[in-house]
Amino acid sequence: MKEKTLTFTNWTGKDIQLDKDGFVKRWMEVSGDLSRLMTWRDLEYTQGEVEELQSRIKALAEYIFELKADDVAIHYGVDGLIKSKRIGNKQVIKNGKEVV
Repeated sequence: MKEKTLTFTNWTGKDIQLDKDGFVKRWMEVSGDLSRLMTWRDLEYTQGEVEELQSRIKALAEYIFELKADDVAIHYGVDGLIKSKRIGNKQVIKNGKEVV
């Protein structure tokens, strides 16, 4: 089965086609700059923190790709609870309650 390819806008405003691996790769390239925060003054701590951030960026990029691929939109209230959720054109949660 062929992996989904989605349209994203690059830094110059041009539309580009990326599969999940390509999308994650672009964000991991951006996160590479975090290595500049590592210092020999406390390498063990700073390296660990940078690696943790890069791991979280990778997970976030994968999650965002899947949200777009599945056409999911989730909205939270100020209380942190889901107020609405849409998958494609189907509303599955409205006003905090499941739509049946």
